[in-house]
Amino acid sequence: MRAPSLGHRAHFAWWGALLRRLSGLALAVFLPLHFLALGLAADAAALDPFLDWTRAPLVRASEIALAAALVVHLVSGAHLLVQELWPW
Repeated sequence: MRAPSLGHRAHFAWWGALLRRLSGLALAVFLPLHFLALGLAADAAALDPFLDWTRAPLVRASEIALAAALVVHLVSGAHLLVQELWPW
């Protein structure tokens, strides 16, 4: 039995699709946390510990990664829409 060919993974479009899916997954994980923070904003006593947690270096780094994921998802999604809807 032959090993499956992985030649399709050498194509640039495959990596673009993978990045779009991973960035979408990162954004889907972020949304419940964002709604949690919005829910805590109603009570200042509950919000202060959460805001202290957000000042941690790992959380700050993940915020930067999340912003990058948002840009990647937006740009690659717009690229996909142009490919599919533009009258070639």
